[in-house]
Amino acid sequence: MPKKQTGLLTLTIAFLMGVLLPLASQAQSQFVRTYSAISPCQQKQNNLIFNCITKSQKSVSTFYIAGVQDSAVYLAEVNSLGVVLQEKLIGVSSKTYSLRSMITDEDGNIVLVGTTEYGATAAAAVGSFIMKVSPALSILLHRTYKPTSFTAYNQLAFLDVKDNKATGTYYVCGGGRYGSTVANDVVLFRLDRTNGNVVDKSRHDAGEDNYDALVFPFKKDTVANKLPGLIATGRLSGVGTSTMRPWINQHDGALAFVNGRRYVQDLNQPSRLYSSSLISDAANVVYCWHGDVSAIGFGLNGGISAFDESSLLPNWQRDYAFMPKPQLRKFFNKVNADPRGYVAEGNWWDNTSRSLIDNGSIGEMFLLRTDKSGNAIWSRKLNNVLVNGSTHNAAFVIDGGSIFAIGFRKNASSGLTDGVLVKIPLSNG
Repeated sequence: MPKKQTGLLTLTIAFLMGVLLPLASQAQSQFVRTYSAISPCQQKQNNLIFNCITKSQKSVSTFYIAGVQDSAVYLAEVNSLGVVLQEKLIGVSSKTYSLRSMITDEDGNIVLVGTTEYGATAAAAVGSFIMKVSPALSILLHRTYKPTSFTAYNQLAFLDVKDNKATGTYYVCGGGRYGSTVANDVVLFRLDRTNGNVVDKSRHDAGEDNYDALVFPFKKDTVANKLPGLIATGRLSGVGTSTMRPWINQHDGALAFVNGRRYVQDLNQPSRLYSSSLISDAANVVYCWHGDVSAIGFGLNGGISAFDESSLLPNWQRDYAFMPKPQLRKFFNKVNADPRGYVAEGNWWDNTSRSLIDNGSIGEMFLLRTDKSGNAIWSRKLNNVLVNGSTHNAAFVIDGGSIFAIGFRKNASSGLTDGVLVKIPLSNG
């Protein structure tokens, strides 16, 4: 694989203060709604966790929410007040499904990708799936994809999906483990929109790496005689976690590598950094990232960075510290564009107090709004709205001057988990 270049910028640290307020429950401008599991699943406890939200293409603003109720896939359509218009539990198999990304395609259908067990047990192998569902929540397509062989290290993870109706395909990115190694390889697929058949696939081995998110189309692609291209981001670590960096690559429409860069920190400085979300607007291609810029710790730094789509050269970069506790650990999971700038979602926790859930990736949600240069406008912590930073990259949408974000929380009476939908105004959080 071609050698990667490194894109570097000095980190700008923005301190965010006075934002740790709970949400009041207000009918129109903001609310927090909880949703319990529907008709008992074939599994035991009926925990419900929301993973993804996307806008429908209907004339009246509605949203599709996807999650997991024990091992089944939960789907619902809600309106702008959080009222459930329809919901469905899809018990596609007895295997556990993990949802990683959801879009509404150009035909108005819901498209989901993620991972699932493939084999007798979860330890046997992890495969991936794509599911297409109609606006009426009827399954139109469901395909699973297995690794090359069933060993503990042969795994395949679909992490993001984009639609390309012009060529009749979906682009899917992710990672895979091949052979007797724990290192991930980058994987890219083009799947037929009708039957899920693999049209093209590409695998790149550059160390411990993964593609977590896609931008399509790559608008300024100048590669001759190629389909419109794409840009992908993830993590790359050639020789271990101390060299793990956000990785931005260009590919042509046939999935061949064109150009790439590593970001945030010089490779001579030990750092452990991840990126998890990628968007493109008229000004920049933007991604969010988190990790540790000065050592090989976990969740100490996090922010948003922007670069030029053609050259991949950096435009600006921000690292945000949250007051009054800048030592809080944090994941940045998702970034979206808004008319004034950008909104990022993540989760944070105090590493000295893990009273909510004892899991290093789960914490309370925060939202951060910036201008077009990444300067903070406001941020807000959502008390007791939990997200899992390791599986959460489709956590909110912006619509009609409001942010709609999803997560989950513990039910105090039952001890189980309920899905949560939050609405807050874009103007001032």
